[in-house]
Amino acid sequence: MKKCLLFAVCSFVIFTQLASAELFYLQEKSTGKIFGPFSDKTGAKVLVDKKEYVLVRAKNEIKKSTLTVEQKLKIIKIPKIDFRAADMQDVVTFLRYQSKAQDPDKTGVNIILNVKKDDNVGAITFSGSTMTLEELLNTIAMVSGLSVKIRNNSVLLARETTEDTPRLFTRTYAIEQWRVQGIKKTTAKAYFEGLGAKFPEGAFASYDFGAGRLIVSTTLDSYKTLEPVLKHFSALRRK
Repeated sequence: MKKCLLFAVCSFVIFTQLASAELFYLQEKSTGKIFGPFSDKTGAKVLVDKKEYVLVRAKNEIKKSTLTVEQKLKIIKIPKIDFRAADMQDVVTFLRYQSKAQDPDKTGVNIILNVKKDDNVGAITFSGSTMTLEELLNTIAMVSGLSVKIRNNSVLLARETTEDTPRLFTRTYAIEQWRVQGIKKTTAKAYFEGLGAKFPEGAFASYDFGAGRLIVSTTLDSYKTLEPVLKHFSALRRK
């Protein structure tokens, strides 16, 4: 006689046959409605409340995160940044460590400084409050004259070599925090684009709520669309 296992998952009860494990059903506790049958093999997909799950029969079969590098750069947040005349290689080492420490999966992002031995990048001085890894990398690249590139699941900080790449100019603006609360729901770049500013590919904008400043790196033509928008925020350009 086949044995039957009954156990609860959220608001459902799972019925499955243990002997010749092939199928199982979900029963909603409140209504008694039955869903299924579903395959109980590892990797089988189960749709519950419009969310898709993958069945795992043993803990060691759980797959590692499938997030892309681009996705990780957006979700990993570095809580505090304080570089004072820091060597670029030390900065990269710090970013690697923090990307792993702040990653929910604890796998982090492989960040590589890809410059020639005789390329004097210079020391980095920068401080700020919580920033996504993407924002922080772009800021560091901006102040050091490097570019951020993604290659083979790694992030490279390297010199820009493409001759067709438009020249970007960096400017900083003081803006009171209460005026730009909408940035918290998106990114600084997307926020100002929604107000009429235009940014070319490779341009960057980040707002530091701790310091009350907006850092922008874009083309001169782009500034012609951005600065009229900034006037509505009483933004003061810093020299």
